[in-house]
Amino acid sequence: MMVYILVSEKKGGVYATVNNVTNAKVVQMFTVEDDAERFRLLLEADEKEQDLQVQCTEKETVINNCKVFGYSFSIIDSDEFIIPT
Repeated sequence: MMVYILVSEKKGGVYATVNNVTNAKVVQMFTVEDDAERFRLLLEADEKEQDLQVQCTEKETVINNCKVFGYSFSIIDSDEFIIPT
């Protein structure tokens, strides 16, 4: 299954948020490209991130990389809406 993630060219990696409770880094995987783009624009509008790009990739690749680097992940379906905090 293909998913959409946000990547930073400057930092050379996948964008991840930090869970305030567990302090774990969490990578968001969007099932719809427009949702990933909307989240990217919200981050840009809040001036949290300015260099992010939406990238299409295999879900299993992201999951495997999260396991290797100790990140958590979240799959955002088309009927879910998230906003940066």
